[in-house]
Amino acid sequence: MKKFLLVFTLTTLVCSYAVLAQSTVSGKVTDATDGSGLPGVNVIEKGTTNGTVTDFDGNYTLSVSSGATIVFSFVGYTSQETVVGSRSVIDISLETDVTQLSEVVVVGYGVQEKKDITGAVASVDAEQFNRGVINNPAELIQGKVAGVNVVSSSGEPGAGITVQVRGAGSVRANNDPLYVVDGVPLDGRNITPGGTGPVGGGSQSRNPLNFLNPDDIETIDVLKDASATAIYGSRGANGVVIITTKKGASGEGQLSYSGYLSVANIREELDVLDANEYETVLTDLGIAEAGVNLFGGNTDWQDEVFRTAITHSHNVAYGGGTEKTNYRVSLSALDQQGIVDNTSLERYTGRINVTQKALDDRLKLDLNMTIGNTQDQAVPIGDRTGFDGDVISLALVSNPTSPVFNEDGTLLQRGDIRNPVALIELVDDKTSATRFLGNIGAEFTIVEGLSYKFNFGLDHSRATRESNFSNLLTFTPGQGDIQYRELNSKTFEHYFNYNKTFGESTLTALAGYSYQEFRNEGHSISATNFTGDILPTNNIDALDNDVRPNVASDAEVNELQSFFGRVTYSLKDKYLLTANFRADGSTRFGEDNEYGFFPAVAVGWRISDEDFMPQGIFTDLKLRLGWGQTGNQELPNKVAGPAFRFDPNQNGIVQDRVANPDLQWETTTQINIGLDFGVLGGRLSGTIDYFNKVTTDLLLRQVPLPPAVATEFWDNLDAEVVNNGIELGLQGVIVDNNDWNVTANVNFALIDNEVKDLNQEIPTGEINGQGLSGVNSQVIRSGESLGAFFLVPFVGFDENGNSVFLDINGEQTTSPLQGDRRIVGSALPDFTWNFTGSVSYKAFDLNFALNASHGNDVYNNTANALFVKSALNNSRNTTVDNAATNESLSSSLQASSRFLEDGSFIRLQNVTFGYNINTEKIPFINSARVYATGQNLFVLTDYTGFDPEVNTDKNVNGVPSLGVDYTSYPRARTFLVGVNLTF
Repeated sequence: MKKFLLVFTLTTLVCSYAVLAQSTVSGKVTDATDGSGLPGVNVIEKGTTNGTVTDFDGNYTLSVSSGATIVFSFVGYTSQETVVGSRSVIDISLETDVTQLSEVVVVGYGVQEKKDITGAVASVDAEQFNRGVINNPAELIQGKVAGVNVVSSSGEPGAGITVQVRGAGSVRANNDPLYVVDGVPLDGRNITPGGTGPVGGGSQSRNPLNFLNPDDIETIDVLKDASATAIYGSRGANGVVIITTKKGASGEGQLSYSGYLSVANIREELDVLDANEYETVLTDLGIAEAGVNLFGGNTDWQDEVFRTAITHSHNVAYGGGTEKTNYRVSLSALDQQGIVDNTSLERYTGRINVTQKALDDRLKLDLNMTIGNTQDQAVPIGDRTGFDGDVISLALVSNPTSPVFNEDGTLLQRGDIRNPVALIELVDDKTSATRFLGNIGAEFTIVEGLSYKFNFGLDHSRATRESNFSNLLTFTPGQGDIQYRELNSKTFEHYFNYNKTFGESTLTALAGYSYQEFRNEGHSISATNFTGDILPTNNIDALDNDVRPNVASDAEVNELQSFFGRVTYSLKDKYLLTANFRADGSTRFGEDNEYGFFPAVAVGWRISDEDFMPQGIFTDLKLRLGWGQTGNQELPNKVAGPAFRFDPNQNGIVQDRVANPDLQWETTTQINIGLDFGVLGGRLSGTIDYFNKVTTDLLLRQVPLPPAVATEFWDNLDAEVVNNGIELGLQGVIVDNNDWNVTANVNFALIDNEVKDLNQEIPTGEINGQGLSGVNSQVIRSGESLGAFFLVPFVGFDENGNSVFLDINGEQTTSPLQGDRRIVGSALPDFTWNFTGSVSYKAFDLNFALNASHGNDVYNNTANALFVKSALNNSRNTTVDNAATNESLSSSLQASSRFLEDGSFIRLQNVTFGYNINTEKIPFINSARVYATGQNLFVLTDYTGFDPEVNTDKNVNGVPSLGVDYTSYPRARTFLVGVNLTF
């Protein structure tokens, strides 16, 4: 009994102490602006997980320990902390957090606060970039910006990328946006020399921005409408992508390291016949002849060509500064293997950014320099390979019963088809490219509010490609090619900035002058019939015949002189006006039209700040309206003038090109209506835009009518390309408290494209393969979209296995004519959408991204050239699906809608899982994070090729194609682990 009383007494005392140590606090959380209650506010006892949220009216009740501090936090509002003390009722008013609206967005020749933007501008920072193995800055924002479509030409390391901002507007000139890095407009041409060699078919395009290290990039801002891009005049018609690199911050120097290791493999091989299936099919068809079509081997040629690829990347940076000086220095190395054997990309970059203030902070000096070297190792994979084939096509069609090697270990090379493994091992194709990009700027404050800035930029690149083809290759004499290309551009800019606030008005003005010179030169040498073991490019004149090497050289210079200005005006921070103007003079155009003029104007209205608006609903509501004109000058140099050449057949000079002194810029006129909004205390925000974009004075190479002697002249077409559409971007914070944070972002774009008033038809989309010479899959014609597929409709096979088509009258035929072709689809999607999400719990986080395209078609030129049943007659392979058809063994390789496929897809672009390590007990490490990422994890699509997101360059006479797939390097599925450390 005494023991029971003792236990009871002690328990009572403990419970009483616990009760005394607790107190209950209640109150109401309101909006400081209008006093309305705020629902969903997080009310947390600091340093604990003890908390609650306010109810619909903003009320809360919470039990806390003695001496507690309560933290009140809500998205879109500034957090507050308060000590409880002896109080039992605590009412809190939260101030709106305007940080998001005050974010700085980089625009042409300056910056603006997000709340003052009147144009269609999107900004993506380093925290939002795509994760994984990234070679090109455009890949960082793929799927992040509505209306910006980023498509890689193939999955090869460093492959070219097509970026379209609000659709394609040109039938001939470049449709890529202008890239500006730290204020320097880049020369966007490919710096890597092309090449064909005896294998033929050219080489797949490379990306001119591969020299940049993605880890050095702080933000990427995309200027989409004309009111934003007109400040770049003749180069802004296709949008502007502004890349800003990381700078040092004031404070003690900080060392950081980031690195990763990845493994990659082909996501999905094509389902071709294996050796047993091949033998069965040939036997059933009656064409299996021992020693001719069956060779006794069992080879999976795709396994022989594809591999598991290893990549490692390392980035080291050191930065810091004082009130007067900021600096950042970085070094990086990337060694990426391709999933096709013997393909790779190595990149080494160094960067220095320094800012220095002087003369009592009136003078600011900026220095930005990047130098990068890329080493490409390639194998013969071309855009236009013929019947002889390249590595990809041969891996698909090679006889699976044929061995890779002879019994003595040498490569088996039959006389009827190349061995793809031999192409890999007996071709040495290396490119070394070095690019330097730097600029120095000086900004001087003349008087308060008025400053002058000078900017000098230099973009210099040189690249050498050496290709060696061994004489051991069948069908191939020993050959060596050396190609050298050098590009230089210089930029000089002078401009004044004026900023003045008077009363409730704020005025800023910009006026400037810009000059750019572009120089492009190169030379090449090649020779054939090498028989020795020395690489031909190491001894180019060691030939076994009297044929001299082929030598060629070229050079061109063009200049761009510009005058530009901008005025922005704000009244009461609610009524906004922006006006831009630029005049460009270019040596690329005719003497009668050397200058083009590009104006733009936009207005904005911050409706959320009006007195008549209900308080507490919108944290942001802004209406934008803009109009402007921009230009496009991306066409071959000096084409407005005449061209002559020596013709040995006529033993004299002949004219190649007729002059056109009236040649002028393409002009794009764009109207944009946009609405920015934020509700639920900023928990949900977004942007919706409608645009109409009309491109006129289309540039095109024309063929003169007889009796003209010249073969071409350049002209502006009396036609237009119209893009109009809707873009929607939504950002939502679903959960945000001490432990959890859940966000979701969605963007959607619907763009309609149409060519109007074109009085001719322009072919493009070349189709390659045996018997397909001179065949095109696309046409540009009035009333249709760019990328329209122009083909004979395919019906199926008749009882004899012959292909059946529809003629122009809708009647079935097995012998279609050119006149039976019609529009059967488009490479442009009906709409695209992207979804990204993030979930974090304490030190753990998960991020993912989904990309999708719907309604676009892809022409499967690979299937057209390779996967027809008649290939079995030539001891070549085909797909399991094709072998199961009743197609005749004599069926032709007719280009038709048979090979036009739905290219719609949904892709899990990447998933990253990370953990932030607690480094409090590690004195020399400030922060540490480990993570794992998966890229291209799955694709939902009906497309039968390697990947539906593809764009092989199949232009005709420079007219670009869209949505054609031909022996493209497959896109890899990649898994990586990485670490980020700061010291």
